[in-house]
Amino acid sequence: MGTTTRRCSDCGTAFGCGAGSATPCWCTQLPPIMPLDFAQECRCPGCLEAEVRRRIERFVAEVTPATARETARRLGEAGCASGEPVEGRDYVLDDLGRLVFTRWYLLRRGGCCEQGCRNCPYGFEAR
Repeated sequence: MGTTTRRCSDCGTAFGCGAGSATPCWCTQLPPIMPLDFAQECRCPGCLEAEVRRRIERFVAEVTPATARETARRLGEAGCASGEPVEGRDYVLDDLGRLVFTRWYLLRRGGCCEQGCRNCPYGFEAR
């Protein structure tokens, strides 16, 4: 059995899905930033990316400097620390074209570099 055509449960867009076939679905190839929930209806790449961003925003909003190190440790144990940085999720480019890491990426890195990163979840402030 090969790729089948599915409709996104959010927007209705048609997309290819390899679930249940010898060829893994595109969604299983995403970096392991959160567990896949196979009980949910499938989403197209655009809607899944938007949902991932919403979940990450909710997740990092709850992280405080006091919980950041333990959170980073758990992310590392879950395999979330791997993968190439993705623009818009792990970093953004500011108005001057400088790369700015997100709180999510800095947590995934696993610790504070003490360089005064703009979105440091560990509470470090450059002097």
